[in-house]
Amino acid sequence: MLYAYFWACRLSDEELPTSLQDVETRAILIDKIDMPLTFENNTANLLLEHMSPDEREFRIKKVLGIGNSFLLDHISETSKKNIILRLWSGCLDAAKSIAVQTRDGLTSPEIRKEHFFQIDLFASWDLIYRAGVESAPPFKRRRKESYKFEGVPNDSPVRRYPNEYLL
Repeated sequence: MLYAYFWACRLSDEELPTSLQDVETRAILIDKIDMPLTFENNTANLLLEHMSPDEREFRIKKVLGIGNSFLLDHISETSKKNIILRLWSGCLDAAKSIAVQTRDGLTSPEIRKEHFFQIDLFASWDLIYRAGVESAPPFKRRRKESYKFEGVPNDSPVRRYPNEYLL
C-alpha cells in the first residue's frame, strides 16, 4: 500500500473530489477496486511494488474503469488515478491496522500504536489519504469484519466513523 501511495504522489496533487465526500461512497469504491488492484489474476501474490510497470498500468486502468462510476467530477485521468491510489492506500493501511487479526497473526494495541504513528502522520498532511483512513471502519463493515481501536490515538481520523463492527 505504501508503494501505491508514493506512486500516486508522483502523478499529481489533488483535493478530494465532491463526488467522494461521502464516507460510504468512498468505502464502496475502495471495496470494489481492492481485488482488481492487488489480487485478481495475481497467482504469484506479488505486491504492487514487485509487479512490472506494464502489470501496474494494466491494473490501474482496470481500477480506473471502476472508479469512473464514482468519480463524477471533471478531472483528468491522471488525477483520478492519483486519488484512487491515495484513498486505497489510506483505507487499507488503516483497515489492516485496526483489524483484530491479519495473515501475520493477532493485531495487538502496541502494533496499532506503532502503525498509527505513521498513518496519522501521513493523514495530517494528505487530505486524500486521510479520507481513505476515515473510510476504514465503513470498509470493514462492508466486509463484515470486526475491528478494534485499542492502541489507536483518540484523535486519529480512523475513529471518525465507528460502526457496529467495532469490538
